[in-house]
Amino acid sequence: MDQTITCGAPTLTLTGSVSSPTNALYSWSGGVCGSPTSSVTAVCAGGVYTLTTTNPINGCTDSDIIQINSNVAVPAVTLSSNSATITCNTLTVSVSASTSASPVSYSWSPSSGIVGGSGATNTPYFNAPGSYSLVVTDLINGCSTNISSNVVSISLDATTPTLTITASPSVICNGNSSNVSVIGSPNVDFNWLPGSLTGNIQNLTPSITTNYSVVATNTLSGCISTETFTLVVNATPTLSVAGNTTICNGSTSTLTGSGATSYTWNSGANTTTISVTPSITTTYTLTGDNGNGCSSTLPITVSIIPNKAINGIITSTAGATNGDVILYKYTVGLSHWDSVTTVPFTSSYSFANIDSGLYVVRAIPTATNIQVTYADSAISWQGATIITHGCTNNTVQNIKLIALENFVIGPGVLTGTIVEALGYVPRISDENKSLFPGSPIGGIVVKGGKNPGGQMFVQTITDAAGQYTLTGLPLNTGTESYFVFVDIPGLDTNGTYHIVIAPGSTQHNGLNFNADAMYINPTGINTSIINENSLLDNSIYVFPNPAKDVVNIKYELTESADVSIELFNVIGEKIVQVSQQSLQNKNKYQHVLNLENINSGIYFIKIKVNSSEKVIKLIKTQ
Repeated sequence: MDQTITCGAPTLTLTGSVSSPTNALYSWSGGVCGSPTSSVTAVCAGGVYTLTTTNPINGCTDSDIIQINSNVAVPAVTLSSNSATITCNTLTVSVSASTSASPVSYSWSPSSGIVGGSGATNTPYFNAPGSYSLVVTDLINGCSTNISSNVVSISLDATTPTLTITASPSVICNGNSSNVSVIGSPNVDFNWLPGSLTGNIQNLTPSITTNYSVVATNTLSGCISTETFTLVVNATPTLSVAGNTTICNGSTSTLTGSGATSYTWNSGANTTTISVTPSITTTYTLTGDNGNGCSSTLPITVSIIPNKAINGIITSTAGATNGDVILYKYTVGLSHWDSVTTVPFTSSYSFANIDSGLYVVRAIPTATNIQVTYADSAISWQGATIITHGCTNNTVQNIKLIALENFVIGPGVLTGTIVEALGYVPRISDENKSLFPGSPIGGIVVKGGKNPGGQMFVQTITDAAGQYTLTGLPLNTGTESYFVFVDIPGLDTNGTYHIVIAPGSTQHNGLNFNADAMYINPTGINTSIINENSLLDNSIYVFPNPAKDVVNIKYELTESADVSIELFNVIGEKIVQVSQQSLQNKNKYQHVLNLENINSGIYFIKIKVNSSEKVIKLIKTQ
C-alpha cells in the first residue's frame, strides 16, 4: 500500500516478507535510509522502492514495488507589514499574517508584549516594542515556517513635547492684557485651559488672577506635555470724584477723589482734594493708584453757569445826579487797585456778566454837593454793604447817596499830598514791600468834616501828583475843628489832622498822608493804632480775608507788651480766644485761627496791645 512522507512523519518503515524459504535474502532498491538487506527498512523520501527476495538454495528471486509519496511543503506566509509603531495615541498595533495552506496554526514569540490570543492568532496585537517572530505550521503535514523567515519589528514613539512659556507681562492690571507665547517641539499642537483656545500665542485679559494650563500634543506620537503658569491680575482702582460740578464763574469747587490709595490730578497736584476756580467749563482728570502699579483715570467736568448782573437804583435827597459807580472785589486787603470795573449811573446802574463772589459798590457823583457813597448808604468802606453775588439770579443792591452838609462858604483851605508807603503795592505779600514807595496816589477821595459831629462839608479827588485841596470852610467857633478824611477802600484811617480855621489861620498846607499795606497814616503824627500806648509797628496783617478754612494773624512788636487776640461775632459775643493775654517780647508773631467749625458770616478780630486795641472785620465764607 502506498504511503506518504510528511514533516510530521519524515521516516516510514517498510516491511517485506516471503512464505518460504524462511532464510530468503532481502534487497531494497530506490534509496532507502534504513538497512537495504533487512526485511524491515526505513525510507526518508518519496519515490518508488523495490524489494527483491532470493532463495539462497536455488537462486530463484521474486520482487515487489511500493510507491512512497512526499508531502513536506512549508506554508507560504504573507505579512501585512514587517513593522509597526506604538505611540501615545496607538497603545496597541496589529499585524495580519495570511497563507494558502489550510489548516494551519500560528505561533508568535516572544509571547510577552502580545495581547489577545497569546500569540496563537494570525492577527496579534502588540503593546510593547521588540522583534516578534511568526511560525506557521501546516496541520496536515506538520511543516512549519522557519522562525527567522517572518519577523515583525515593533517600535515605540513616546516623544513628549518640551514647553517654554513666556508672559509679557506676567503681572497685569485689571482691564489690561498680557501677550503669552509658548514654544514647543517637535510637531506640536497647543490647547489652553481654561477655555478652548488653540495656537502658540494668546492675548489674555483675565479679570482676576488666573492659573492657565497649556497642553502640548505631539502630532506624530500623540504624547502630551502640560505646563501651568499664573497670570497675576492686580486690581485697578474704581475712581469717583465728589464735588460741585456746576459753579458760578469766580466760585471755587472742591473736588475730592476716592477709590484709590494715591492720587494725581492733571494740574500736577498729588492730593486727594483740589480746589479749582475755572473761568470756563473745564475738565479735570484724576489718576488714582492702588500702590500695585495699577492706575485708572477719571475725567470730571466743572461747568460754569453764565454770569449774572449786579444792578440797583440810586436815590439822592439832594436832587437828581449822575456819575460813576465802581465795583470792587471784596478780598483781603481791599483797595482801589482791586476795583473790577466802572459804569456810569443816572437813576440806576448795572454791571453785566459779573463773576460770583463778594463785592462792594461805591458811587462817585458828579454833583459837588453829594458825597462819594458806598452802598447801601455809607461814607466809608467799613460801613459798606457786602454784596454776596451768585450766578443763579441778578443781584440788586441800591445806593442812597449822602449829601454834603450845607454851610456858608468861608475862607478855610486845607491842602496836602497822599503818597505810597512801604507795602502799598503789593499789599498781600509776606514782605509787604512797596514797588514805588513815595509815589503819589491820584484819584483818592478826600473829605473835610466837622468835629464834633462828624458831618462832611467838602470833598475832592487827588490829582495825578497825589495832591488835594479842600476850600470854602467857614471859621470855627468854640471848640470846633475840621478833620481830613482820606477814603481809600480797604485801608483803615490810622489817625488824621484836626485843624481850626480861625482869623489869621485859614490856610493849612502840608496835611500829608502815606498809605501802607493796612493804614492811611498822617505824616509826622503819632500813628499808633489807638493811642500812644500801642507798641505795634503800625501794622496788623489778617490774611486771607475773606477766609474759608484758616486765617493768619500776623504782627510785630517793637517792644515788649501784653497782647491778647479774640474773635467776636456781629452781636458782640466772643467766639474764640485766639491768644490769651500774655507778656510778649519784641519780635514778629503769627497766629493761625481755624475756622472750620465756625459758620459763614461777618466776624471781628480784636487785638489788644497793652491798653490799645484794634478791631478788624473778618468775612468767613463757605
